[in-house]
Amino acid sequence: RIAGRPDDAEAALHRAEALNPGAPEIYLEQALLERWRAEHGVRPEESVRRGLERAERALAINAKDPRALAVRGALLRLAGQPAQADASLREALALNPLLRREYGSLLSR
Repeated sequence: RIAGRPDDAEAALHRAEALNPGAPEIYLEQALLERWRAEHGVRPEESVRRGLERAERALAINAKDPRALAVRGALLRLAGQPAQADASLREALALNPLLRREYGSLLSR
């Protein structure tokens, strides 16, 4: 999905944000893009920082969005904050157990 054209995805999401700044889904997708970048070595520290900012914006609109909580957890794991990552991931999985397939492996054992 993102692999071939992350800059195009970023531009499209930026346009979407300008048109509808109250949509948490846009911020969630931006956070996912930044997670992808960090995991693929594209300015990882900056990507994690930006991803966390985007996840927090989504959560400011909907504090109980399980996908935003899960992405925040994944980004916190990348940031080297395992306790905070686990808290966010556990909250996400409690709200939507189906996310365990994608995010369950990120929980500390």
